[in-house]
Amino acid sequence: MAAPTGVGLTLAPSSSGALRVTALERDGPAAKGGIIQPYDMLYEVDETSIVGLHMNQIRTLILGPPGSPVTLGLRRQNGRLFYVRVHRAGKPASPPQPPFQQQPYQPQDHRDRRDQHEQPPPPPRPPHQQARGPQQPP
Repeated sequence: MAAPTGVGLTLAPSSSGALRVTALERDGPAAKGGIIQPYDMLYEVDETSIVGLHMNQIRTLILGPPGSPVTLGLRRQNGRLFYVRVHRAGKPASPPQPPFQQQPYQPQDHRDRRDQHEQPPPPPRPPHQQARGPQQPP
C-alpha cells in the first residue's frame, strides 16, 4: 500500500477553530486547481467539520491514497462556505510541522544569475544637465 498523500496546503490554527491556509505548495494539487488561496479558512474535510479537532485528527482526514479525491469546505473573508474537490498528490506528504512554526527565511543568492537583457548604466550627464538641489532666491 502506498504512503498517504495530501493536497499541498500549509495550515495554521485560527481563533475561530478553523484552519487558515497559510501557503500552497507550488506544484501541489491545491495550487494546480487554482481555486484555493492563502487566507482561505478550512472548515470541513469530506463533509466532516474540523472546527475544534486536533491538528493530527485533521491531518488524518486530509491525507489519503495517492490520486484519491478529497472535498474541502472553505470560506473566504466575509464569504460563504464553498467546496473544492482536490485529488491527493502522487508523492507522500511531508512530515507535519508544529502549529505556528515558521520556516526560517533563506535568502537566495542571485549573484550567479546572468540576465541576458541587462543594460549597462547610463553615461554621466554633462554638468549643465545635472540635477540641482532647491534653488535659493538671490
